[in-house]
Amino acid sequence: MSAQIPPVPDSNPTVGFVDWRDVIDNVRELDLEWLQNRTVVRFDSVGAANSYAGDPAKVPGSLEEGQVVYFIGPKQLAVKTGASTYKYALLSGLLTVADAGAIASISNAGTGGITLPADGSVGVPLLKVAVDRVVADSAGLHLKTGTAVANLTTSATDLVSDIPIQAPVLKAAGAVQAASAAISGAVAAASVAATTASVSGAASVGSLAAATTITATGNVTAGGVIANALSIGGGNVVVNNTGINVVGNETISGALSAGGNITSSAGNVVANSGLVTNNLFLNGAQFQWEASTNGLIKLVPGGSGSGAWQRVSGARHRSNGNIAGAMPSTDDLYRYEPLWQAGSVVVHSNAFGQIVIPFPESFPNGCLTCLVTNGDGFGPGDVHRYTIFSGSSYTNANATFHASAAAGPFIPDTDFRVNYIAFGW
Repeated sequence: MSAQIPPVPDSNPTVGFVDWRDVIDNVRELDLEWLQNRTVVRFDSVGAANSYAGDPAKVPGSLEEGQVVYFIGPKQLAVKTGASTYKYALLSGLLTVADAGAIASISNAGTGGITLPADGSVGVPLLKVAVDRVVADSAGLHLKTGTAVANLTTSATDLVSDIPIQAPVLKAAGAVQAASAAISGAVAAASVAATTASVSGAASVGSLAAATTITATGNVTAGGVIANALSIGGGNVVVNNTGINVVGNETISGALSAGGNITSSAGNVVANSGLVTNNLFLNGAQFQWEASTNGLIKLVPGGSGSGAWQRVSGARHRSNGNIAGAMPSTDDLYRYEPLWQAGSVVVHSNAFGQIVIPFPESFPNGCLTCLVTNGDGFGPGDVHRYTIFSGSSYTNANATFHASAAAGPFIPDTDFRVNYIAFGW
């Protein structure tokens, strides 16, 4: 009985397909082993597959490149690519690749993973970087490079962090708004609005507003400052609802207006522009400007002058209404009290022989005494030459005397020229 030559040559081809034909009586060992080499071979492990090479009686004597191997122990399917290298069909038994409509996904047993939509984007429901140092999920972006975890989220208009943000310099093109702000470096912003603001460096803002306190150890430069309390330079300047308290020297280039007191405990307050105040206190005394006399008046508590104002600048004496320039000196006038005025005036006695001498300027607190003598024109033989002026009474604005003859009776309805010196305070 004859047989056809089988299609697999003795050289046992490694690639391509075979045109199989019927064999009448037999199938050769060569043919079956050729088929075996192209089926899935099972081994317990990778090591067992790599050591399969020592028995020449086994066909093949070793695994060939391109053979598909199933490793029973790790339950993995692989293709041999080198002497001891393999390509695995799946990297893990838990790795799942799925197609669902327009989205393909790669996941761990169908949970989480990476989604690949048809629009070319990549979706990651949960992203972890550097062992949970950066975590992104539906709750926000979580950063942890130290001990604390910062959760970053967004509101309708803002980026929100659930823990404080620390920076050596904070710069903002627009407004900075916070319930409280404690900044170790400088602040440069168009505006800052906070319940409490504490800045250890310089603050340069268009406007600075705080509901309670602003504290700055450096310079504060602002178009406007609004706060119940402001502390600058470690407390050297403290502004609150009781006034402005200056410990060291502070220079103000613009106008300074305070509803309360301005106090300097250890230094000067220097204003390069005007200082406007309704009341000025120096060494316990209160000073005010008297517009009617263009002078400064003071109120010193205690003593006989308690409760009364006393002029401390301006004209101290007058002669016929004009400030005397010869005596005393201006410094003396500014230094000594009481005030005095001197003049010569024509007065007319009334029906009771009284004359009233008006002062060119009223004394601030009253006249103490007034000395009166006959004026010029009353020479020898004049009937009024020996007129006596007595019985005086004083007010701030004038002095009243009786004009009487040497024999004693009053002289009514008569003109007199009198010279006087009045002292007041």
